[in-house]
Formats: sequence, structure tokens, C-alpha cells
Amino acid sequence: MGKVEQVRAILKNPFGKYPNLSDQEERVLRLASRGLTNREIAQGENVSDEMVAYVLRNGLLKTGSTKKTLPNKVFSMIEEIVE
Repeated sequence: MGKVEQVRAILKNPFGKYPNLSDQEERVLRLASRGLTNREIAQGENVSDEMVAYVLRNGLLKTGSTKKTLPNKVFSMIEEIVE
């Protein structure tokens, strides 16, 4: 697989290298990495703000990220390929 295909794969599924993430954790992390607030995510997922916070916290622990560093995590995966 070439570099372009690898970058496309990461952009399509940036958390694919974390197989221990639940589907809900992956969705919430993806939305949070785009800058959505917990309330915006909760409205879109039809769950409470507290549930989003809980799922987000678990997902961040599994990926070793924080909400502020989450977008950087995706970009760092891409940089590893490009270098």
C-alpha cells in the first residue's frame, strides 16, 4: 500500500489501530476530533451529556489522548507515513 492510500485509510478510520475501542467510543472520538462539544455530540447521538463524557473519557484512556490532543493524534499518524 502506497503512502497516499495509507493516509486515506487513516482519514477514513483514524482509530482503526485501536481495536479495543467500542463502536460508540470510536464515533464519539471521531466527532470530538472534529471539534464538536459534548453537548453537540450528545444531541447527535441521542444520549445525555454525561454519557458522552463517560464514553469520551474511556476512549481517550484507550488511545492515550486528551480531548485537546485528539486531532494531533490523527495528524501524527499521517506524519509517520509521510516521513
